[in-house]
Amino acid sequence: MRLNASKIFRSFYRDKPAILFCHIPKTGGSSVASAIRRHYLFSNFNIRSEASTLAGLAQYGLEADDLASANACQTLRSSLVFYAAVQGVKFITGHLWRPRHIAAMKAMGYQAMTILRDPVDRWYSGYFYQRFKERGYASIDMEFEEYLGSDRGLNAGRIYVRYLGGIRADNDYNSREAVEQARIGLGDFEMLGFLSDLPRFSQRFEARHALKLRIPHKRKSPARKSEDARALMQRYKQSAEIRSQVTALCAPDIELYEYARQRFG
Repeated sequence: MRLNASKIFRSFYRDKPAILFCHIPKTGGSSVASAIRRHYLFSNFNIRSEASTLAGLAQYGLEADDLASANACQTLRSSLVFYAAVQGVKFITGHLWRPRHIAAMKAMGYQAMTILRDPVDRWYSGYFYQRFKERGYASIDMEFEEYLGSDRGLNAGRIYVRYLGGIRADNDYNSREAVEQARIGLGDFEMLGFLSDLPRFSQRFEARHALKLRIPHKRKSPARKSEDARALMQRYKQSAEIRSQVTALCAPDIELYEYARQRFG
């Protein structure tokens, strides 16, 4: 008699919750996903960002670094998510905007989760991580002031609008409608934690699912390895004028973050 490994694994994980973890960049999501994944060693699917981005760009014949391309890549990732769910994979994660199939997945028993971080801190962290990482996928080659005034810097201040709201047909994530869509989208998340208090998220997760999370520290910033980079970080983070500009860029995300704190904090 032939053994069906997938059936055996599904049986083994039958009583564990089905989880969709939408990993928002630079919020501690890598660490949290790693902790959850330890409970799903043979039933997890992590959508790799670089591979799925390259596949999405090739499929739709687009270039990188604009929102139309991001829409295309998220369309592909959303389809991959749903495929994995139909296959019965218990833990699914990746840099996912709220998937278009999330209602169907919730009906299948999936619980959506994510982690948020203070938007201004997340913006700074994203720049310095991508600026000083090894060159390649998603790296930034712009100096700070150039990035601050670029479309990419602007879009980085609206990342919660996209991740919580999901794909918009009009490709407009700067509108009041987009922010409202994201606010409504928060209602699809059963659990939402905050980087500033990960122990509380762990406690809630354990109380809800009887699974203990031991959250490691993943994805440490490469900027901290360089004395010059650390000095640059300190300079721009401590500048009241610069911080005011970054805060203005992040206004939509700040609104969503504060709303989420009221609802889930």
